[in-house]
Amino acid sequence: MMPLARFRRALPAEAYHLARIVTALHEDCGTCLPMEVRFAKQAGVSVAILDSILDENPCSLSPDLAVVYFFAEAVATASGEEDTWREAIFRRYGDIGVIELSLAIAVSRMFPTVLHAMGYAAPCVPRNTQVGARDR
Repeated sequence: MMPLARFRRALPAEAYHLARIVTALHEDCGTCLPMEVRFAKQAGVSVAILDSILDENPCSLSPDLAVVYFFAEAVATASGEEDTWREAIFRRYGDIGVIELSLAIAVSRMFPTVLHAMGYAAPCVPRNTQVGARDR
């Protein structure tokens, strides 16, 4: 699972980690979101970008990152808007970008699922308590 979780070749770190954090916001109950934020920080993602993601404020992101945000959110919520955002991702990052974002989203869903199934997930916390994830 870890080689797949680390796979990134074409996407900038900001786009890759943004997709993982947005997915964790929708999938996680508290265990994985701080981990995703920590990985993003280690990869050099700025605090301003992390704040925009955690505040669920995609309009404060650059246009390229906003598209990634909306794509990840559409996939995570099965909103039906995936095709529109996928096309925008393809135009910006090509086939490899779509593949990498798809894997990033899938991996971000896998960790909470495994932790829940094994009984290691933290108790659910309200979504508005995400601020603590910034400090980790």
